[in-house]
Order: sequence, then structure tokens, then C-alpha cells
Amino acid sequence: MIRRWLLAQSSQGGVLMASLRRWHPRHWPHLFWVAIRSISCSSLLLMALYIWVERQGFTEPLELVIADYWVAHQPTAEPDPRFLIVTITEADIHRQGWPIGNDQLAEVLKRIQDYQPRVVGLDLYRNLPGTADHPALARQLQAANLIAIEEIVNNIPPPPHVPRDRVGFNDFTLDPDGVIRRLLLFVGGADAEQSYYSFALRVSLAYLGEAAQFDEDQFLDRDRLWINGVPFPRLTPHVGGYQRADTRGYQILFNYHSHEDFAPTISLTSVLAGELTADQVRDRIVLIGSVAPSLKDLFLTPYSRYTETLHLPGVMIHGQGVRQLVAVALGEERLFRFWPHWGESLWLGVWIVVGGAIAWQVRHPLILAGVVVCGGMIIAGTAGLLWQGKLWIPLMTPLLAFAIAVVLAMAQRLLYTTNRDRLTGLANQSSFLSQLTPQRGQGVAKTVIFLELDRFSWIRNSIGEDAGDQVLRQVVSRLQTALPRRALLARLGGDGLAIALPQTDRASLMTLAEDCQATLSRPLYPSPGQPI
Repeated sequence: MIRRWLLAQSSQGGVLMASLRRWHPRHWPHLFWVAIRSISCSSLLLMALYIWVERQGFTEPLELVIADYWVAHQPTAEPDPRFLIVTITEADIHRQGWPIGNDQLAEVLKRIQDYQPRVVGLDLYRNLPGTADHPALARQLQAANLIAIEEIVNNIPPPPHVPRDRVGFNDFTLDPDGVIRRLLLFVGGADAEQSYYSFALRVSLAYLGEAAQFDEDQFLDRDRLWINGVPFPRLTPHVGGYQRADTRGYQILFNYHSHEDFAPTISLTSVLAGELTADQVRDRIVLIGSVAPSLKDLFLTPYSRYTETLHLPGVMIHGQGVRQLVAVALGEERLFRFWPHWGESLWLGVWIVVGGAIAWQVRHPLILAGVVVCGGMIIAGTAGLLWQGKLWIPLMTPLLAFAIAVVLAMAQRLLYTTNRDRLTGLANQSSFLSQLTPQRGQGVAKTVIFLELDRFSWIRNSIGEDAGDQVLRQVVSRLQTALPRRALLARLGGDGLAIALPQTDRASLMTLAEDCQATLSRPLYPSPGQPI
């Protein structure tokens, strides 16, 4: 049994090596160079198509759907112990009313501050009548570790008594499909008075304190964000799967922690009932916000398409943004990176060439289909693995380019092999006969000369097929040199050649025949140094 297996493996290896040798340009020079020209033309065409598609942004929705799939299927992380989310649920609204009264909010803030949190983020609008004149709430809002919100788009101001450097906007950047995939950190002008920091960035800087090493003047001057010595490069319109992203302001790619509660939570009513403990609060980031569906502070995320969690509350998204900024600044994780544009183009070009080469080499349809599927799996697997390593590269663009390159090369190969002789590159018999048929408005060849090579079969049988092929190629090369440009040279099969000429006068034909005979009378070399 082992012997039969070894013989089978040897036979399969021999077939594979024979296939590889058959592809060597020494055996099929015309086919090889035709394939090279075909692949080159396809590459130029597809690269031009890629530039146009990129500008139109046609594949961006597909790239984002794939990225959402990867986000939704990443392992569920444990809740971050640095956070506590005080949630306002439907039950809280039923008990406390809406909006939450000044007395209740002041009491909640006092109970939280009693346990010494590192920072408190208030994700609630507080531009209500009586807020400015409420002494207990004013005292809590003036706490140095409290960050409040404003909204830029709808021009909703921050609560009174909160200075500018403790206010962050709660606006989100939405993609065309309404999904939040990017984290907007900053929108600004020439100076600090015209600049707006996001709620997530304000809370993160407050939590890190002096460790943030954040220089606001340097940030405004150089437009480059550094926190704790870690750079946060801003997104550009063409990164990863994005092709025409609106990257105004200072944005980074969102790295979601989990589709479930990313941090411990407690309801507002539970805080008022005295159920809050020091261990839940001390030295933590405490965020306060609504999770009640009736308040419609809910947004689509990458999880929405693939999990039961259709929407995430705004406070949870802000919290995940804070978690990402803090984790990156402390070196616990990395931001997403992207290839430069030339790197993406090179990756695309490689797969265009590979697709074309596969289609020219593999002729069996089932084997070709299997190889193409394997190529697609390699492209997808590479993109998926790089995503796990926080490197986002396009997937659909090289995948489509690879498939199109295969189809184009198959069509070109079929057209070529249907009309051309594989060994010599000459027109075959069917192509030759079709060109002899008169076409409308065109003439037809007046003279046809048929040639047969003496002892060609003997050369192939005695010296070898490779030697016979080499002799035939040399004969064709010499005839092409001797024949006029308008002559049509074809191989009819075996050692049979045909020449179609527009001339009819006997003298010129005799001269041409003598020239052909003279050029063929010189020695032929089936192998180097062995004339016949």
C-alpha cells in the first residue's frame, strides 16, 4: 500500500512538474509573451478603473459592511472597571419624571462626589429654567472634576456655572448609512475661544490629569493630537475601507469595546435610594446619561446589523470613546493603522497580476475555479488577520479586481487559442481560412503558397519533440523576416505552413520564393551547437 501511495505521489508530482515545464517560456515563447502583454494591458485597465471607482466611492459601502462584521464578531470584552455608568431608564423616568428635577440631579451629583470619583461626565442637557438659580445644583456643577455637554449642531448651550474648559460637545459623526464608526474629537478655529473639544476627549484628559501631558497651544498650532506622548493621527478621506469620508474636524476610527454594557451600571433611582457604594465610585470615571428608548438618544453602531443590540445609547458610545482614548494613551491598546495609498495600489496590482497569470496557466475549469476561490480566501484572510492586528486594508477592491482580472485573462486566452497556434503564435487553420474569405469593402489574398518541412516528423521522433518544436520556431522566424509585411503566414497543423500574398505577378512570386528558400537553406539548430 505504501509503495502504491509513493508511486501515486510520484505520478502526481511528475504531472505537476510537467505542467510547470510546459509553462516555461522556452517551450511556448509566443504564448508566454502574449500572456505577459495581456496581463499588462489588464493591469493598466483595472488600475485606471480602480482610480475611477475610488473617486466615486462605489465599494465604500461594501467595505464598511465587512468592517462592521469584524467589529460585531470580535470577542466580547469584560466590563472596564475604571468606569461606572449612572443610567436613566424608563423606570427612572416613570418615578422621577422628565426632565430630571434640579433637586434630584443635585442630590445624585452630591452622592457621587462624596465617594471621590476621578471625573464625572454629565451627559444631560441642563439649559432649563431655574437651573442657574438653584444653589445646590450650581455648587455641584462648579466641581473641578465635572465635565458637562453642549451640542454644536443644534446650538444647545452647556449648563450654567460650568467654565469653557470643562465643556465638551456630544455631537457624533455619522456615516451615510447612519452608523457611528468614527470618533470626532475636536472642531476648532484659530484660537481656543473658537475651538470645541468633544465630551469624550474632555473626560479623558480630566481622568489622565497631568499624565496626559496635553499642550493645548501646541495642539492648536500643529493640529496634531498627542496624549501622554502617544500620537493620535487624524483620519483622512481615503483610509482603510473609506474612499470619500467626511473627515472635517479631528477624527479617529472608533474601536468599540463591546456591544453589551462595556462598564458597570447603576440606575439613577438606585443612587437616590442610597445603594451606591464607595468601591463603585472612588477614583473612577462616572458618566451620567439616559438609556431610555423613549428619549431617542440612541444610535446605530457596527453591532446593529449583526447582533440583537440594534441601537446603543449616546452615553454608552461616549463612554466607549473615553475608554478608547484612555487605553491608547496608557499603552494598553493601539489605534487602527492604515496603508498609504501607494501601498493599497501595490496590493491591488499584485492580485491583478496573480489573477491574470492564473487564468493563462490553468485551463481546466474546475481547477481554475478552485484556484480562484483559494485566491479570494487568501485576500479575505489576510485582510481579516490584519484587522485583528489593528491594520485596516481594503478587501472588496482587490477581491473584485482579482476576479475581473481572471475573467479578462480567460477571455483573452480563449480568443487567442481559438485563432492562434500555441507553439508558433501564427494564425491557425480556421483563422487563416476566415481571413481568406472576402469581407465587404476589403480585398482578398490573390496567391496562397503551401509549405511542408521535409523530415520534420523524423526530427521529432529521433531527436525529440522539443528539438522539433525549436526547428519549427526557427523556420517561422526566418520566414517572417523574409516575407513582406502584408503577407499572412499560418500554421495548418503538423509541419504544414501556408502563406497568403496579395501579389499575382509571377516574377515577384518567384523572387519571394527564392528568398524564402535561401533563408531556410542555412543550418537549423534544434539545440545549441547542434546544426542540422
